[in-house]
Amino acid sequence: MVQCNFPSRPIYRHTIFIRLTCIAFLYECVFLVYLSLSGSVLYTKMLCVLAVEVRLAGANRPRTAGRLEIKYDGNWGTVCDDGFVDKNAQVACFMLGFG
Repeated sequence: MVQCNFPSRPIYRHTIFIRLTCIAFLYECVFLVYLSLSGSVLYTKMLCVLAVEVRLAGANRPRTAGRLEIKYDGNWGTVCDDGFVDKNAQVACFMLGFG
């Protein structure tokens, strides 16, 4: 699920600046669009940052195995495996530093 907010468009001297913030899966992305006053796109930028923390949990386990947990809104919770496919596991492993 992707959630976006569409703030107002502040106008600076000769450009209109639009900032769109979206949260998709584990990332928060900010899209910046600079328009001329006539509406043509001058340039765009995108910046994405990790919106959550992940960790492996469980007792008596190797460092590379365990229950995947995610910290969201200050609380740790277990990731449900319904619909969790290899691509999701690859992303989680990358986030945990296992590349």
